[in-house]
Amino acid sequence: LEAIAEAGPDAIVVPKVSTPDDLIDIYTRVSRINPKVHVWPMLETPLAVMNATGLSEAARDSGGQVDCFLVGTNDLAKETGASAADNRAAMVSWFATFIALAKAADANILDGPYNDFRDAEGLKAECAQGSALGMDGKTIIHPAQIETVTTAFAPSEEELAWARAVVEAFDQPDNAKLGVISLEGEMVERLHLEMAKRTLARVG
Repeated sequence: LEAIAEAGPDAIVVPKVSTPDDLIDIYTRVSRINPKVHVWPMLETPLAVMNATGLSEAARDSGGQVDCFLVGTNDLAKETGASAADNRAAMVSWFATFIALAKAADANILDGPYNDFRDAEGLKAECAQGSALGMDGKTIIHPAQIETVTTAFAPSEEELAWARAVVEAFDQPDNAKLGVISLEGEMVERLHLEMAKRTLARVG
């Protein structure tokens, strides 16, 4: 870990991070050597599920050094005996816990890899599931998966158009101080403005 930190990468992916003490020890060691190096913990054990609140608090206390989590779906299956069949139904509750953990820490979270890199349709379906749950992206194991994953987690043209419309509507002088407006027949609140800005930020 210390040798990697000295090399100065953008981030270090650390497997099997299961307790707040683990996480604090890791980012403290890295920070002493190079505070610009981010720590990306992998969440892949039952203990990580049970320690979600503490891990989130530890990440928040890192001062932004822990800005992304990765879900280790393969090890999670190994450690629990849960099956990845039926659209990973057995794991969805754990994914929701990990997503809440990351968002509470103002961090991103990446879904685990899809192992059958020849199955483009299966990958697309799993990406759609992860995106719908709130994942920010997905790790990959083969270059052939890059385009599918990138497309799946990027905002669609329809989402971008709606986000721009929401921002433009609240920028109107008559709406500048309103908490709720009507846009194309729909009720739009300030929280939708925040969501719209976040969508637009994803594409720069």
